[in-house]
Amino acid sequence: MLLLSCAKHPQVPSRVEHVVSYLKELQKIAQDNGGSRAVNGPGFNASVDFVVSFLRSNTNLNVWTEPFSITEQVDRNPASLSIKSSFASSSVTYEQRTDFLTATGSGSGNITDARLIIASGCDPAIDILPSDEPFVAIIPQTNSRKPSTECDNSLCSRVAYAITNGARAVLLTSTPTAIGYPRPLAPSGRLRCPTSLQPLFGTLPILSLGQSASWDAILRALDTSATPTVSLSADTLYTTINVVNVLADSVTGSDDSVVVFGSHLDSVRAGPGVNDDGSGAMATLELARAFSNVERKKKSVQKVRFAWWAAEEFGLLGSRYHVGALNATQLAQYKLTIDTDMIGSPNYVRGVWDGHGVTDPRIADACAAIARVFESHFARHRLPTTRFAFNGRSDFAPFMDAGVPAGGVVTGEDEIKTVEQAETFGGIAGMVLDPRYHQPADGVDSVRGPGLEVLTQNLDALAHALGLFAFEKHLDKLLKGSPNVDKPSMIRWKQAEVHRVRRERADKIAALRMETEFNKVLSDALALLNADNAAEMCADFAKRDQKIAHDVMVMAHRDRDARWQPPVADPFFIKRLDIPNMTSKIMETAKADGDLKALAAELVEALAVRNKEVAAEIVKEEAITNSKISSETIHEGFSRSMVTKQVAPATSPPEEPKKKKTVKKTTETEIITLNEPIAADSSKAASSAESDETEESDDVYISDPKIETFSKLVAPEASYNFISANPYILNEKYHDQILAEAFSVAMKGDFKRCKECVHQSLILQYCKLLGKDGVRLFFERLATPNHKAREAFTKDVNDTFKRISDRVAELKRQEKEEEEKEKEEGERRAQAALQPDGTYKMPISDNPSEDEKKRAEVFDQLPAALQSGKLLIDMDDTKFQPFF
Repeated sequence: MLLLSCAKHPQVPSRVEHVVSYLKELQKIAQDNGGSRAVNGPGFNASVDFVVSFLRSNTNLNVWTEPFSITEQVDRNPASLSIKSSFASSSVTYEQRTDFLTATGSGSGNITDARLIIASGCDPAIDILPSDEPFVAIIPQTNSRKPSTECDNSLCSRVAYAITNGARAVLLTSTPTAIGYPRPLAPSGRLRCPTSLQPLFGTLPILSLGQSASWDAILRALDTSATPTVSLSADTLYTTINVVNVLADSVTGSDDSVVVFGSHLDSVRAGPGVNDDGSGAMATLELARAFSNVERKKKSVQKVRFAWWAAEEFGLLGSRYHVGALNATQLAQYKLTIDTDMIGSPNYVRGVWDGHGVTDPRIADACAAIARVFESHFARHRLPTTRFAFNGRSDFAPFMDAGVPAGGVVTGEDEIKTVEQAETFGGIAGMVLDPRYHQPADGVDSVRGPGLEVLTQNLDALAHALGLFAFEKHLDKLLKGSPNVDKPSMIRWKQAEVHRVRRERADKIAALRMETEFNKVLSDALALLNADNAAEMCADFAKRDQKIAHDVMVMAHRDRDARWQPPVADPFFIKRLDIPNMTSKIMETAKADGDLKALAAELVEALAVRNKEVAAEIVKEEAITNSKISSETIHEGFSRSMVTKQVAPATSPPEEPKKKKTVKKTTETEIITLNEPIAADSSKAASSAESDETEESDDVYISDPKIETFSKLVAPEASYNFISANPYILNEKYHDQILAEAFSVAMKGDFKRCKECVHQSLILQYCKLLGKDGVRLFFERLATPNHKAREAFTKDVNDTFKRISDRVAELKRQEKEEEEKEKEEGERRAQAALQPDGTYKMPISDNPSEDEKKRAEVFDQLPAALQSGKLLIDMDDTKFQPFF
């Protein structure tokens, strides 16, 4: 387990009510500019003016804009679209922006009463289009075929095939969901294809339909009772538009170490974009305001670059331009980017971009480390999360392509919420995560209730990450896998992960045993299969299959720790026999008077083969389970049948004394693990707005005097008697406290006491796993020479002690290096500030605050010797008053 030493990071006290007020301003901007803040309209320019004016009025950041140009399509005249069909009593006329848009890349033209043809693919042997009459091709954006030697069946290939085979116009449809739920009614209209196809596409109208219009148009095209016809028009031209990215840099921080917090400022043409991505952009604005206030008191280690990207909805054009303009040296300075796109969806999931799934070796470790920062923050607040796969649909993509690690939070857009997600996060299963995505209704009302709740939580998580990434002195090491956490949780992340793996392995074994019994029932039943009972038997098979799937799902979700990710179906279990397919074969054979006996024999053989595979898998999983004494097999090693004495009934623990508060030291050592666990008391979860003037004493770990007594016991018999008299101490909280004490005393050099604490902590952990009936037997095994359980326990103690000792040695080495580095920095400051007359001049920033000016005035009045001593101290890590 990799640990680091670092100073406590400043909080960035952001406020969600500020974000809501900014969002209201964005909505007003959209209302005043045709209902949109798209990059090709005045609403975007007004959004830029608002952000730039706010930053210059409310922060001391270095604000600048990055101009670039894009080629954009403009409708000289409104487009039109209507369809006639016997599907309805009259023709339907669709509304531009609400039902359809002119796709980027489209040409101009007018079509009257052309036949509507569904063009699903581009294989000449299958997809034969009419050559004797004008037609309009309706093409699903989502492909349902595999690539062939004739055609890769991509959207671009299918559009090109339709045009070259006589289509007079093309309608692109959104794919309706199984339940027909309307996804975005107005799509972005983007058609991204190779530039070689642009001249072909520009010869005729191409319209992009929203889902509601797509559903209607497809039904009309499928109407076989009458031929549907289409009338449409498009009148477009292409023009160059000048746009800007807005950027704001911190005043302090190294230019060689830049972290980016960015969001896109533009909306789609269809609506105001308050959630997409006003929620992210205005959260970034609030973070910039809050960070600027913090930076006035504490210099940032990294240069922080806040960014509001342009033209994201047109293909990530703003972020692509920014990354493309960087030379190799500048790109190497970028340590990470945090992308904030849609963080207040009303039917949300609490998503974290899945850095664990990144395979690019340049950034995989760093992306995983970034993800753990957010996951551990939410876990500390007992908020479950789900991992969102990087999908290339937001401004993180250009950075990742260039080798810059990325991460962030997300609440979802047009994805359908699953039943499991609804159980975890609330909301409605089967509905999109943001029902107003890319619609005119995407306004401030979207961020009320659940949307506001998750926006508040995400803002807090982003503020936590900003404080960490901006002020972390060992950022490169952190990005190799070590996010910051609190000291008492040194072991808890590992412990939670061990429990998760152990629990999921037990669930898998239980599921496989269920499958084994199920398969045996099926085999016995198939021996009696005939034409008379086939239907009844298949119905019973289907019912049993549904029940086992339901039982396994319930088992997997039962009593899960909030720190764990939602359970994922085990790959081996989901390979079980396909019962719907099996019953279909049986019914088809029965209806055709086929050989049911032969089919039954074939199915029984398949079930037997599967059961052999399942049995081998169970043996493998149980071998892993039995290989560790700390797993469930501890009950095997200490057979409950041999226990003769019951532990005394549990008694209530005495009330814990209140912990002392103490003034925080100028510097302190933080213990950091691979993941940030839940605090022992969730009520102590830090708020981003709290003061950091006081904190719990670093020397107080054990809260109960009796636990302190137990931690010092040496003889096993004494420990057994103590647990018998005080069984309440068999609690995770207490063995964690003793283990934290072990680390604390090791840091002070008392390794004898450290090993005592490790020994007693593990005794509590083992006894808690055994339960009250196995405690006596556990101590009997410890007292038995050469017993394998005693040897395993002793090895566990020694291994844990060694890990702590090694970590302490590493921390001491790092502390020494840090002290030497700070000493060199102090000498350098003193030398740089030395004046010819032997006095010193305190260095201040180019645009000093009133506090800096006051400090400089007092500094000038000090004797030279005291001035020199002051400069040897990192004045940014100290407070003004105690020194003057």
